[in-house]
Amino acid sequence: MIFKVINERLVLLVDGDIRTNDNPKVKNLKHLNITNTVAHQIREALLRGEVPENQVIKSSLKMIKEAGERNGKEVW
Repeated sequence: MIFKVINERLVLLVDGDIRTNDNPKVKNLKHLNITNTVAHQIREALLRGEVPENQVIKSSLKMIKEAGERNGKEVW
């Protein structure tokens, strides 16, 4: 999940497990496949100005992956 935009080509990624809020991965946007999928629980926390907890990020990504698999789409 994109956690923060650094500039027009670099972002910070988190997964709530290995790549936590405290240890995000810097990634070039051109190496990502953007799906425009929204994790609503995370979005709401960000709109309130809060940083979502790692467990919330991890569970939200798991739900998105499972939903994609049920619909026959590859999410990762």
